[in-house]
Amino acid sequence: MTPVDHDDHPQNHEIEMTSSDVNTQNHDNSLISSTSNNPPLNQSRHNPDNQGVLKIISKLIMNPEADGSVIITPDKVQLLKSLIGVKEFINVKTLNMMDKITSRLDAIEKSISKSTPPTKPPPSTWSSIVKKTNPQPNNNIVRPPPSVRVINEFKPSFFIIRKTVPEAQAFAQKSPAQITEKVNSVLSDIEAKTDDGTPITVKGAITLPSGDVKFFTPTRFATNWLLEHKHEWTHLCDPALLR
Repeated sequence: MTPVDHDDHPQNHEIEMTSSDVNTQNHDNSLISSTSNNPPLNQSRHNPDNQGVLKIISKLIMNPEADGSVIITPDKVQLLKSLIGVKEFINVKTLNMMDKITSRLDAIEKSISKSTPPTKPPPSTWSSIVKKTNPQPNNNIVRPPPSVRVINEFKPSFFIIRKTVPEAQAFAQKSPAQITEKVNSVLSDIEAKTDDGTPITVKGAITLPSGDVKFFTPTRFATNWLLEHKHEWTHLCDPALLR
């Protein structure tokens, strides 16, 4: 029995495959040769950056008809329309791309700001813990409040100087303000001062119905000094006062 040969013409297949390969190669070569003659992109009139629309219009205007009119042929119209369409398409595409880039940059910036880990304090060491827990001595010395006697020494006070002659009238015809001014002037002349150098003064004075004079002082220190040294200043203020 003769074996069945499923491929009656094996050489035909080989010829067909070779023919197909040749056709494909010829097509590629023709495509390469047809595109190799195109100008580069920076010189192409279809590139919107080359201002092809303006060049075409300028060329038409610079070459008018005899009567000065400009004729735009249908092929020029189609070319201008295509160039304008390409330019608008490029502009829209560029804007969309810029929007995407801006949105992406905003997202990256937000992710960076959120992902920044918070700074952690350095781990505590034994020396720092001991230093924190070590109580510091209080250098502020608590002093007791002053006694009532000391406080009273700084309170306003008064005293009375009696006249020497019962019938005499001390500071006759003088107002309390004039009496106060006279006494302070005398105390300033004799340089009346306390132990710490504070000048001795009186705040006011009035003449009592008995003819004696009552003086008011800012502190009891001044009162004590004026009473202890009354023989040094009273007669200088008025001869009718006690000397």
